[in-house]
Order: sequence, then structure tokens, then C-alpha cells
Amino acid sequence: MYSRNYLHGLKRSKEKEIYYEGGLRPLTGLKHGHYEIIHLEKMGKDYLEYKGLDLNTGDFITIKEFYPRQGLGDHAQSSLKRHPVTGVLEVHGLATGCPKAFESLLDAFVHDAKCKERMTYHRSLTRILDDFRDLGTAFVVSTYNPWPTLEMVFEDQEILEQDLVHDWIQGLIKDLSASHRRGIIHPRINPRNLFVTPTGLYLEEYESCRRPRDIKIFDGDAYENQYYAPEVKVSQGQIGPWSDVYAIGKIMIDLISKTVSDGNYMTALDTLATPSLASNYGRVIQEALSYESDDRIKDGQDMLALLYPRLREKRTFRPSQSLVVTILLLALISSSLVVWRSLARTQDDPGDYMVLNEEEAPLSSVKAITLLTSNKVSFDRNSGQIEWLRLNGCQMSTYTIRSDYGFVLEGKLRPDQEYLDIGSLGLSQGTYELVLTYQDQGKEQKQVMTFTLGP
Repeated sequence: MYSRNYLHGLKRSKEKEIYYEGGLRPLTGLKHGHYEIIHLEKMGKDYLEYKGLDLNTGDFITIKEFYPRQGLGDHAQSSLKRHPVTGVLEVHGLATGCPKAFESLLDAFVHDAKCKERMTYHRSLTRILDDFRDLGTAFVVSTYNPWPTLEMVFEDQEILEQDLVHDWIQGLIKDLSASHRRGIIHPRINPRNLFVTPTGLYLEEYESCRRPRDIKIFDGDAYENQYYAPEVKVSQGQIGPWSDVYAIGKIMIDLISKTVSDGNYMTALDTLATPSLASNYGRVIQEALSYESDDRIKDGQDMLALLYPRLREKRTFRPSQSLVVTILLLALISSSLVVWRSLARTQDDPGDYMVLNEEEAPLSSVKAITLLTSNKVSFDRNSGQIEWLRLNGCQMSTYTIRSDYGFVLEGKLRPDQEYLDIGSLGLSQGTYELVLTYQDQGKEQKQVMTFTLGP
């Protein structure tokens, strides 16, 4: 893997300032001088993305501005124009009632950014810091991503080591498989949206499979379009996990080709140190790049199982009838003990604690829980819900989840709430700390616990 210093230096050396007539000028101040534009870095269908500076902290940030470069969709007579002096984004030609529609688009822009963050918070390289209205439009501020893209690494490195390529491919397909299990796809997979960190490759900008009509790609350039499946680039195509599989197949060809000096894919495949793995690579790539989506590998889970056949056995495992009966009996006894201990602990001292034994659980379920305060906690392996028993009429306030990566996910709880649906948060495998804040007899109290998600 590459060092942190090399990757940060590569990102700085490869940064490119984009010029766009409608973009904000460098040194433009936002939110009453809180933020400042450095330069334009990226353009999307409905946004402009800038590198910026937080003038209060001195930190680099990313500022995303709502700016639909292709107009406002159904409002064909409308046009957007930025005032040359003030920088205010002016909307012209809107019919009566349309200004409210434009306001709803601004709200949707901010809401969509927050939804995407919730879907990837456990692995996201950035997190949202602020959102606000200024200059006639909406802005979302997030931490700055210091890591270079795979495209930058391709440009800087003539040859990649085989072991590194194997690790990147395996990690990438594992991440894709985990995303598809949660109903999340990434319609823009290409080297510009894959970021290289000291621990591997990371995907960003996830979308939900439930909104296929909203994620059509009409603004990709020739470089990006070579990675998009045929159905992504046509108006009537059906986008799904199979579209991601196509893009990953293209990425695999790029990575494998980079292991030889002449960049020839077939030569590189023949020179891989592990013949069996080379054969699997060739087969998976061929099936991933089928023109018709029906002939393609279905999703990341199938792709992972084809590339590493031993995983298929795990997916098709069927326990014997006697084992099922034994597990059900043990589950019944364990549940009875948990309920009995919860009832018996209503008079326990605040310093008492309980540990629920660790057990294997699906990705979306809690694997182990350690209770550090007097409040009672249990979990449902099927739904992935953490449940607790409120004592003395305490009122719940908020929850905070910290991951191994140091990121924080926060949310509000109803005063009478007694559960948290962990399965709906889209967390990946790893160990997390959960802090429940509540009011007990007018005093703020906190309950801290840890839980692990595992395969």
C-alpha cells in the first residue's frame, strides 16, 4: 500500500482548477465571510463543487453549490444567470408559482446530500459540516477529501505491483457486495470516483437502487462514459447492481493491465503469479462486460462468489435439521435468561452492568453488546434493532455512534423511544460505540455501549 505522505502529495500535485463561466470566482465569500472559495474542482449535472477554506478554523473544505447547468427540467422557458458583480444566481423566465418549485429543488438538493451521507457514513471519506442558503442558491459544506483518485495514481505510476492489484480488486468487490446487500448502487464508477488511501480503494457518491430514474447519466465525458454500462447511457435502460458490475469489470482490466510495462491486458493476465486466480479474473471480467444486462453477473455478491469460489459454499450452506432444533432451543433458553435478568435488574445499583455473549450474526445485525450502565439493553438479530428499558420515567434525547474510522453519526430520539434500528443505518462490518443521552430526574445522563457488526 502507498504511504499517507505520498498520497497526500500526489493529490496536491494533481489538483486541477476548472474554469466555468457560471462558477463562483476565487476569494468569493459565503455565509457572511465564514467560508471562502479557492477554486472550482468538479462539475455535476446539478451542482458545482469547489475547494474552499473555512476562515474560522483555517481548514480546507469542499463546498457544493446547487447549480443545474442544463436548466430546471420541465421549466423549459427558464434560464439561470449569475450576476457578474454580486455573484447571485438569478432565475429568469419562471411562470407564476415556479419560484416555490425552485425552492423545493434547493431543499431537495440539501436533503439528497444528507441521505447519501447516511448511506455511506461508516466508510465515507468526508462528512457534512454545514448547509446554508446564499447568493440565491443552496450550498453544502463537507470536510475536504485529501486522497487522490485512481486516475491520478494511474497517471503517476507506470507499473503497479501484482499483490497491490489483488488487494485492491478483492477489497473493491467486497465493498460492492456489501453495498448491494443493503440495496445501494454506485452509478458513476470510474477512476475519477475511486479514491486511493493507505488501506485500499474507496467508492463515493452512492445512490439508492429505489430511484433508478433519477440517476441517469447525461453529463459524462468520453473518459467516464467508457466505464458506464450500455443501459446507463440510454433513456430507457434499466439501471441496477448489474450496472455496477459492468463498471467494476472495466476497472479490473485497467488494474491488471497496469502490472506490465506495455499495458496489455492479455499479457498481464498471462503473467499473473497465480494461474487459478488469473483464470477467475478472465472469466469474471468476461461475464461482467456482457452487453445485455440479463447476460451479466447479477450483483456484487455473485461477482465475489465467482472470483473466490469458496465463498459460494458459505452462501449455500444448509444446516442439518438436528442443528436447527438445537439452535432454536438454545435461542429460547437465552431469550428467557435475558428477560429474567432484565426484570431482576430493576432494583440494581447504577454501577452494575451486564454482558451479552458474542454470537455470529448477519451483516445488518448486532453481534455483541456490552452494557455499561443500569439501563437494560437487548437486541433482535433479525431486525438489527437495539432495544432498551427506560427506568424511572427517564426521557430519551439523542444518540451518537462512533466508528473505528473516527466518524460520528448523530440523531434525535423521541422522549419515549426504546429502540434504535441499527439495520437501517447502513453500517458496515466493524466495532462501534453507541452513546444514548437521556434526562433522568432533570439531569442529563449518558449510557455508553459497544457493538460489533460481522458477517
